[in-house]
Amino acid sequence: MGRRSAPRERRRRGAPLAGMLLLLVVGAAVVAVIGVALTMGIVHFVQEARGGPAPETPRLSKIEGSAGTDSSEAAAASPSADAPSSEELQAWSDQKMEQWLAAEGAGSVDDFSCPFDLIRSWESPDPGLLVLHVEAEVDGDAPTICPGQDGAVDLEEIATVAMEGIAPDAPHLDMVVAMTLDGQSLATSTRQDLESAD
Repeated sequence: MGRRSAPRERRRRGAPLAGMLLLLVVGAAVVAVIGVALTMGIVHFVQEARGGPAPETPRLSKIEGSAGTDSSEAAAASPSADAPSSEELQAWSDQKMEQWLAAEGAGSVDDFSCPFDLIRSWESPDPGLLVLHVEAEVDGDAPTICPGQDGAVDLEEIATVAMEGIAPDAPHLDMVVAMTLDGQSLATSTRQDLESAD
C-alpha cells in the first residue's frame, strides 16, 4: 500500500505544476493577442488621423532614391499596389532610428540620457508610423523615475523628442508612438503636432 500512495502523491504535486504551465501558456497567448490588438488599434488611429482609410500602401524598396532622398523615403512617396513587407517596414524604422541617433550624436540608445535610454526596440507596423517600445512603468505603485527627475517617465516627451529629431530629415514620418513594453501605456506625437508648435 505504501508504494501505491507515493505515486498518487507525486501525481497530485505534479498536477499544480502542469496547471501552472497551462496557465503560463494561456497567459502568454492572451498577452500576444492584446499586443496584436493594440498594434491594430494604433494603425487604425493613424489611418483616422490621416483623414480616413489609408491610401494604397507604398513600397519601401526597389525604387532608386533621388538626389538628397534615400531610397526608402523615395519609395514611401511612390504608391504601389504591393504592401511593404515586415522586413521593409523594419528596415525603414531602423533607418529612422539611425537618423535620430546621428542627429543627437549618439552611437546607440544607450548613449541617450534617461528616459530615452529606456527605449528597447522599435518597429513600423504601418508606413509613416514609428513605434518605440520603452522599458518603463508609468502607472501603478512603482513608476520608473529617472535620476534627478520628480515624476514618472513621460512617454509623450519621448515621442515628441523623437519626432522633433527625425522629422526634419524624414518627410514621410507621420507619427511616433512611445509605448511601454507591456502595451498598457502609450503617447503619440504627429507631424501635425510638430508643425502646429512652430
